[in-house]
Amino acid sequence: MRVVAPDNTFITPIDKRGNIQNVQLCIYAKSGYNKGLVGEGLVEWFHKKGYLIIIAQDPKDELEYAYQMFPPRKDYHKEHLNLISQYVGKWKLPSRKDVKLYHPFSSDIPTNHKLPEMNIFTIPLKSLGRAEWGLLSEVHGENETVSVLLKASEEINDEDGIYSFAHYVQDSVKGKLQGRTKKSDWKNFGLESSSGTMKEVMKVSNILRPFKRHPFLSKENCEYNLDWKNILQDQKNYHVFVSNYIGRKNEEKVVDFLTLYIFENLIKNKKYLKHPVLVVVPEISITCPFRPVGHKEFLANSIKSNLKTIRSEGRGMSSLLDTQVFNDVDEDVRGSSTIQLYGELGDIKDIENVCKALGWGRPIKEQLNKAEVPKTYLVRGVEEGSVDDGGYLFFYPSAMHCEPEYNFEEMYKEHHRIEPERYPLISYGELSEKIKKYVKEDEMKVRKKVKKKEEQEKLEEERRRKSKEEKQKESEEQESKEEKVKEIQDKNKETLMRLCYERYNDESLDKKEKTYRKIAEKLGIKSHKTVKKYIEDYERKLESGNSMDYEERFEKMQEENKDLD
Repeated sequence: MRVVAPDNTFITPIDKRGNIQNVQLCIYAKSGYNKGLVGEGLVEWFHKKGYLIIIAQDPKDELEYAYQMFPPRKDYHKEHLNLISQYVGKWKLPSRKDVKLYHPFSSDIPTNHKLPEMNIFTIPLKSLGRAEWGLLSEVHGENETVSVLLKASEEINDEDGIYSFAHYVQDSVKGKLQGRTKKSDWKNFGLESSSGTMKEVMKVSNILRPFKRHPFLSKENCEYNLDWKNILQDQKNYHVFVSNYIGRKNEEKVVDFLTLYIFENLIKNKKYLKHPVLVVVPEISITCPFRPVGHKEFLANSIKSNLKTIRSEGRGMSSLLDTQVFNDVDEDVRGSSTIQLYGELGDIKDIENVCKALGWGRPIKEQLNKAEVPKTYLVRGVEEGSVDDGGYLFFYPSAMHCEPEYNFEEMYKEHHRIEPERYPLISYGELSEKIKKYVKEDEMKVRKKVKKKEEQEKLEEERRRKSKEEKQKESEEQESKEEKVKEIQDKNKETLMRLCYERYNDESLDKKEKTYRKIAEKLGIKSHKTVKKYIEDYERKLESGNSMDYEERFEKMQEENKDLD
C-alpha cells in the first residue's frame, strides 16, 4: 500500500493506480483524538473501492457505526467535508450510508415498543466448531468437554434446538453409567443431577446456561439463522453487528463469542464472496487484551490466526483495528498489522513503550506526546516499516459520527418522523414469540421424550418388582412343597423303620422270616443293609424316648399303626 497525500496534508489509502491493496491497519490514539472519525473515513474509502464492509463488534454498546446511516450534524464535521471535497469530489460532501444492523436474539430485546430496524438473528448449533466451543468451555486441545460438544453439534438433527442438544450430550455420556436412576431437573434444561461420569454433562449445562436468557443458539432449519450468503454478496450496505440488548458488562463471554463466531464464519463462508472484504474491530484492546486469560485467550487466538491469513482469503481481506493504549493490545495482534497510524497517546509510559518497541527516537516521542498539528497521525509501514515524522490529517467520513451526547434510538426515531420509509420502526413482539415458541417446542419435545423414558423405566421397574415377587413366591411354594415331601418321606421312612423293627423283634415269626434279607423282601426295601440300619436307628430312637413307661410307648405305637393303616 502507498499513500497519496494531496499538498502533503491530507492522506488517503489509494495507491498510484487508484486502488487499495489488502492491508491490516491499526490506529493508536488517546480518547478524544478522533480515531473513530479517522477509522470511519478509511472505511468509506474501502467501501468506495468495492470492499464489503463488516463491523465485527460494538465494544461500547453505543452502536457507533450505526450512525453512518445518518448525515452529519456537527459544524466541525460539515466544515471538514466542505474543505476536503475539493480533493475527492462531491462524494465527500455530507451524506449517509446504507447500513444493516444485526443483533442476536435475546429475551431482553424490548417488545413493548417499536425499535429501529434490525436483523434479529439466530445461530445454528450445527455451525459451531472447535474455536467456538473452545471459547465457551475455556479448555484447549482434545479435551473431553470440547469433544463431546463437537460430536453433538455435528450429529444432532436439523430440528434439534438447545434442549435437544443438551440431552444429546447427556445421552452420549450417560451410556457409561450402569444401574443408576436420576431425576430430571427442568431448571437445568431437564438434565439429570450429576455424579461420576456425568461431570461433563454439568460442564455443558454451565456453558449453555447464558443461552437460556439469550436463546440465539438454534436448530439448523430456523428461518432466522444468519444468512452468510446474502451478507457476503451484499456490498451495498455496511453490515454492523451489535449486541447492545445483551450488554458486554453483563455477558462479556456471550458478546465475545459472537465476535469470534463472525470471524470464524466469515472465513468458512468465503466461497460466497464476490468482493474483497474489510473487517472492522473497534477498541481491539477490549477484545484482545495484552496477555489475555480465560475465554479472552481463545478469542485473541482466533483473531490473531485469522488476521495472519485473511489477506489472501476469498477475494482478498483487510482489517481495521483501533485502540487507545498501545501496550494494552495482545502482542501478536499488534504484530499482525502491516500499517499503523499513531496519534497522540495519553500516557507517557505508553509512549515510551511504543518508541522502545519500534526503535523510535526523541522527535517521534515528542510528536506522540504533543502533535505539532492537532489531530494528525504518524504513518508507519507504508514503505518497509518506515515512519514519516511529519503528521498527516485523514479525511473524515461523509456520514454522521457518534458523538458523546447522542443516543441511537432517539436519533433514529427523530429521522423516522421525517422519513418513515427509510427509517422504519419495528415491533419485534411477534418475532420474539416465534423464536421463543421454537425453543419451547424443543423443550416440550425433550420433556415428552424424557417423560416417555421415565414411564418406560417405571414400567420396567414394576415389571422387575413383579418378576421378583413371583420368583420369590414360586421359591417359597417350592420350599413348602419340598418341606411337605420331605415330611411325608420322613414319616414314611419312620414307619418303615418301625415295621422293620417290629418284624425283626416279632416272636411269633419263624427265625428265617426275621432275617434282614427276608424283611427287605417282605417290605419292598431294596437292600438288607438298609433294613439293618432302619432297625438300629429305630432302636436308638426308642432308647432316647425311654423316659416313657411301657404303657405310653405301647399306646404311641398303636396310634402310629393306625395312621399307617
